[in-house]
Amino acid sequence: MQEYLRNPKLYFCAWIENDNIFGICGYEVRDDKVEIHLIAVDENARSRGVGGAMVTSLQKKYGKDIEAETDDDAVGFYRKRGFTTHEFIHEKRGKRHTCTLKIL
Repeated sequence: MQEYLRNPKLYFCAWIENDNIFGICGYEVRDDKVEIHLIAVDENARSRGVGGAMVTSLQKKYGKDIEAETDDDAVGFYRKRGFTTHEFIHEKRGKRHTCTLKIL
């Protein structure tokens, strides 16, 4: 969180309902894209569209391609929302996926 407070290119947002935080998203806005660094949804709010709504909000706000890097556990979330994925091997973290959503 400290890095998000120090770096003016990094943003952090939350999905809040009735004063409860159900989802968080950390991202960076670049010239050509928005890069999601993290997205997390409360276990009790999963399958309610919170994560997808946060992605949609980023699309509407910035009108840029969106990219994220993730693992096998979360790649399905991105595929379900229309992201294309590319698998690669990270030197330290093993198998990863680059997920890209192009804005038309």
